[in-house]
Order: sequence, then C-alpha cells, then structure tokens
Amino acid sequence: MEYYLAGSMNNWTVDPAYKMAANPGNEGEYLISKLFLAGDQFKVIMSDGAEIAAWYPDGMDNNYAIARSGEYTVYFRPDGQGGDDWHYGFIYAAPADLGPWSAWFGNADLQEEFDSYLTYDEAAAKATVHIASDRTGQWRAQIKYQGPAAEDGKCYHVALKMKANHDISGVTLKWQDDNNTPNVIYENQSINLGANEEFAYDEVVKGILGEKGSNGILVIDFGFAHAGDVIDIYGVTIEETECPEPEKYYLVGSFNEWAATEDYLFAENTAAPGEYMLDTKLTEGDQLKVVGISGENENYYPAGFANNYVVDAAHAGWVTVYFRPAGNPEWEAFGGYFYINVRQGIENVEIQTKTVKYIENGQLIILKNGTKYTPQGQQL
Repeated sequence: MEYYLAGSMNNWTVDPAYKMAANPGNEGEYLISKLFLAGDQFKVIMSDGAEIAAWYPDGMDNNYAIARSGEYTVYFRPDGQGGDDWHYGFIYAAPADLGPWSAWFGNADLQEEFDSYLTYDEAAAKATVHIASDRTGQWRAQIKYQGPAAEDGKCYHVALKMKANHDISGVTLKWQDDNNTPNVIYENQSINLGANEEFAYDEVVKGILGEKGSNGILVIDFGFAHAGDVIDIYGVTIEETECPEPEKYYLVGSFNEWAATEDYLFAENTAAPGEYMLDTKLTEGDQLKVVGISGENENYYPAGFANNYVVDAAHAGWVTVYFRPAGNPEWEAFGGYFYINVRQGIENVEIQTKTVKYIENGQLIILKNGTKYTPQGQQL
C-alpha cells in the first residue's frame, strides 16, 4: 500500500504526482513537497494505486486547509502520533524556507489573501514573486527583506535589482521604521518596471529612528501587478557603511561661470531647520541655480537644463538668498527651491572688506565677511 495526497488540487483522486515518499530521516513518516495555493484542501489516502483503502483523517469536514500560497513540505504519520501541532496527529505542513524574505498577498484593507506566492532560491540568493491573482487591492503583493536593525545616525548601503516578465507600474521601495511607518526611499516615490528590463537601486540610506526612521526592513509593494506577472529580486544588500560627506550648497550661475566657490557657499539658517542662506550681490540678467556637492556627487536645484532663474530688476542688488533642498511651494516664482530677499537702504559698501550697511526691519545692520553685527559691534 502507498500514500497519496488527495484534495481540491487534484479532484480527490489517486494521483501519481502526489505520491508521498518515505522520510529517510524518520521511520514511519512520509513526505512530499509541492506548491499549494491559498484555499487548497487535502487529506492523505492509503491505496494500492487503484483502490482506496483508508483516509487520514477519516470522516467529513476535517480536511487540512492551506491558508497562504507557497511551497510546502507535507509530512504524514499513519499512526496519528504526530503530536499536538499536527492536524489530527496525521498531517503537518511546513512552508518552504524563504531565507530573509517574507511575503503578504491580498487586499490589505479587507485582510483578504490572494493566491499569489513567493519562492526563494538560496543558492542564487534570488526571490521570485509569482502574481497568480488579478483581483484588485491596496497591495497585490508586499515583500519584506529583513536587514540589520538600523541605528540612529548610522548609514546603510541598500541595493537590489529587479526584473519582471511584463510591464509593472507603481512599484514602491520603502525602508521601514520602528512604527511600521513607510519611509519611501526611491526618489520618484514609485518606479515602473519594463518587461525584461533590469532595474537597479543602489543608495546609501541614513538610519533615523522614530517617525521617519528604519528598523532594517526593506519593503517592496507591487501595487499594480497582474495575474501572470513574475518578478525576480536579486543582488540585495543591506549593510552598514560609512556615511557620505554632508552635502554643501553653493549658488552658481553666469556671474561665476557656474563654478562652486567658497564666496557663494550657503550657511545653515539656524532659525529655520532644513533651510540655508547666503548674503550676496546679484545683477539684473544673472542666471542662477543651486548645486549641492557631496564627494563626487552633484545635485542641481532645480535639476536639468534650460530652467535657470534669471534675476530681474526687482531682485538685483545686495540680497539674501534662502534655499531649501526639499523645496518650498511658496517659492515657485524662484524655481521652487530658493527665495531672494532684497536688502533695502544700503548706505555703504566696502568691497575690499566685504562690509555692507543696510536697514533690516528698521534696524541698521553691518554685514562683514558674511557675519551680521549691530552698530555697537555685537554679533547677531
């Protein structure tokens, strides 16, 4: 007599594809490894290949049900002595090892799981997402990779590659925080995967504990995937690394041949976190933007060509330029990243010492080498 899995996946028949093998590591036990979809139900039958001699467990309405799609190894003990965590003592289903990955499929709002699944190739260190359902939901698939727990202020190298068999839009990459609040780390908030085109993400991310921090879990949401989509994820790295040099910001333009120089280096605005300021003189017709430099990396604000700000007559002269790398929607007239505040009532300018006298909020200010003083010499 032989033992077979029989269930909704094979019409409850004696199916050679579901014949169980003796477990060489445990006498009196049988096993089989198969892919099952959420909702599959089965029992074990004893048969000579034609006639069914017994069902395990016997009776009705006591089938074993798969709650989550994936690969499982099903263990069976004919003597029913499997233990309390076995189904009626006969059946135990162990999900395949997914390595550092975990997965959830379905409608997050309704807590309804779909029949998609995740497989993991340990030798290739590659995870594969199989979308088997075309039902709509907040997430079709959410895949999590457990990396090292992030520490406040430390930096981490986060990298991965993805390739899909079909076009998939609306994929988001997140570096999950301690409160499970997603902190999107991809610049454009989401990405579109082109069919059979490799996408690579490779950045240094700073660990900030709390509302926008991370506990080391990399989350990938496939919000607009469809049935039949298969996505490979590989080359994953999450490891501590040296933090890059803090980005320094410079005003560049036609007035200094677009070169980052110390004369046009922004200083932090201590009165407004995340904001920088520079006192300088502009001429009508000057074209300008801001460049951020960290090591060999340069970021222009605004990015791209043919979008320089051109100084008009109303914003020429001695000015304070305010800059925010995150942008400010109220500064749209200046490109969205900076604001030019014209200084009124300048009495005298000594070019050699870079000393400027001007009126600010009704008070005489002396600006010398970038530092503000009162007429009595007190630093502001």
